[in-house]
Amino acid sequence: MWRYGSQQPFWPHQYLDTRERLTSNIGHDVYSTEPPTYGMETPPELEAAAGETTDITITNREYEDESVIAVDFGPGSETPTVDIVDDTAIVIVGDEQFEFAVPDDASDVTVNDGILTISG
Repeated sequence: MWRYGSQQPFWPHQYLDTRERLTSNIGHDVYSTEPPTYGMETPPELEAAAGETTDITITNREYEDESVIAVDFGPGSETPTVDIVDDTAIVIVGDEQFEFAVPDDASDVTVNDGILTISG
């Protein structure tokens, strides 16, 4: 694309520095200002707990056939335990207790090597 009266090409993405530049499957540029979406939403109670301390880390992963939310309660924490009562997960880490509604898309909520994993 050429700008009128200019000898240099003009590419629209030069002025979209705050947007994420993506390439679609047919090779055209696609611009998105939306954050990435995941198949399963992180429970707000876990996000609130992570916001209160820097020790808790939440990671969302998307695979071809499943979504995974992994919650690491930090190196200094005790090994978490999880109990499921109806649609509520109760996680106990040392003296702290976290309760959250199990996401509708979740098929499994487990603790492995100190990491809470929600799969679906």
